[in-house]
Amino acid sequence: MNAEVSISKKKPISHQKQVDAAKPQAKTFTLMIGDGLHLRVDPTGAKYFIYRYTFNNKRFAKSLGSYPTLPLSDAKRICFEFNQQLALGIDPYEQKKNQEVEVKNNAAQFKKFANVWVENREIEGKDTKEDHRHLKVNILPKIGEMTVVSMDTAILDDLVINPIIKRGAIESARRVRGMLCGILEIPRRLKIIKENPADDLLVPTPQRGNHAALTEPEDVVPMLKAMWSYCERGTPTVYNALILSIHIFVRPNELRKLKWENVNLEGGYIEFVHSKQRNKKNLKTTIIPMSQQVKQILENQRMFAGDNPYVFPAQHYGAKDPCISSGTIRNALINIGYEGLQTPHGFRATAATILQERLKQPMEYIEMQLAHKVKAPNGTAYHRGKWLDDRRDMMQKWSDCIDDLREKGVDALPKLIGLQL
Repeated sequence: MNAEVSISKKKPISHQKQVDAAKPQAKTFTLMIGDGLHLRVDPTGAKYFIYRYTFNNKRFAKSLGSYPTLPLSDAKRICFEFNQQLALGIDPYEQKKNQEVEVKNNAAQFKKFANVWVENREIEGKDTKEDHRHLKVNILPKIGEMTVVSMDTAILDDLVINPIIKRGAIESARRVRGMLCGILEIPRRLKIIKENPADDLLVPTPQRGNHAALTEPEDVVPMLKAMWSYCERGTPTVYNALILSIHIFVRPNELRKLKWENVNLEGGYIEFVHSKQRNKKNLKTTIIPMSQQVKQILENQRMFAGDNPYVFPAQHYGAKDPCISSGTIRNALINIGYEGLQTPHGFRATAATILQERLKQPMEYIEMQLAHKVKAPNGTAYHRGKWLDDRRDMMQKWSDCIDDLREKGVDALPKLIGLQL
C-alpha cells in the first residue's frame, strides 16, 4: 500500500509525487515550488506551472504550460533559464516573445513557400526548369528573404513585375505573375495571410501587332526551326534577310535598306546611320560587330545580290522600292505560322531578354547594340565604338545561342548553378 504524500500550502514542493498528490479543492489554489515557480491547481483538477517574477519594479505572473504535458523537470529548467536572463537585466517573457516572432518570420519567408511550390510541381511531373530560372533571376534576389506577411501588391509590382515589363519581356512577366500567385496561395490556404497579394497584379497583354515578340526559350525554339525551314519555300534573299534579322536584331527598315557599302566583311562589322534620330544635321552611325554566322550569311547573300547596291534587293520587277519591302520579313513570319506572335521588330525584345536573362550580358552592351542612347556617369552619351570588343563577343555568343537553341533545344542554354530556394 502506497504511503500518502503530505502536502502543505505553506511549504515548497519539490518532487513529482507531490505534484501528483495535489488534489483539487473548491477554489483555485497555488503551491510554491521555488525560484519563482509555482503550481496552480483548479477546481476541475487541471494543473498549471506559473512563473512569477519582478522586472523594473513590476510584478508578473506567466503560465509556462499545463501539467503533465510539461513535466516538473522541464518547468524547473525553464524557470532556471528565465532567472538567468533576469540576472542579466533581460525581461524573460519579452525575450521569449521576440524569439517566437523571429522563428515565425523565418518560417514565413517567401523562399520557403517557393521551395514547397516547386517541389509540388515536381511531384506532379511538371517541368520546372523555367520555374527555377525565373526564381533565380527575377524573384528570389528581390523578395526571397521577405516574409509573406510583409508583402502587398505594390511591393510585388515594384520589385518583381515592373522591372520585367520595362525591359519588354511581357511573356516573362505574365509567367512570373502566375508563379507568384501559386506560391503565395500556399500561405493563404494555411491562413498565414488573409489574401493573396499576387491576385491583383496587372500585366499587359502581349502585343499582337507591330512589336509582338516571343521571349521564352520554349517558344523561341520552334520558331527558330520554322525560320530555318523557310529556305524550302522562300527565295534565298528573303530567307537570308529573315535569319539575319534575328542574328543582328536591328530595326526592320535598317535591315531592308542595308547597302553593301555599309558592310565590311574583312573588318567584320556593319556600320550605318540608324533610323531613330531627331537631329538630322548631326547623324550618328551604329556599329554592328559580325559573328561568324552573320559573316557567312552575308557572304552567301553576296552571290544572290550580284551588283545591286542593296544587300537585299527587291524580288519583283517594277517594285516600288529598290530593296525588299517593309512587309517582306513580316510576311515570311506569317507564312511559317507566327502571325500576331512574332514580328521583325520584336526580334529586338527576343534578343535583349535572352541576352540578359540567360547569357548574363551587361545591359549597357545590349542597349548599345540596340542603338539606344547609353549615358556615361557624367551624363554624356557614350561613343558609338564603346565596348566594341565586348559587344563583338556578345554578338558571337548570341549567334551561337541561336544555333544551339535551334539544334539542341532549351537544354543547350547555360545551366543554373547553385540555385538555393
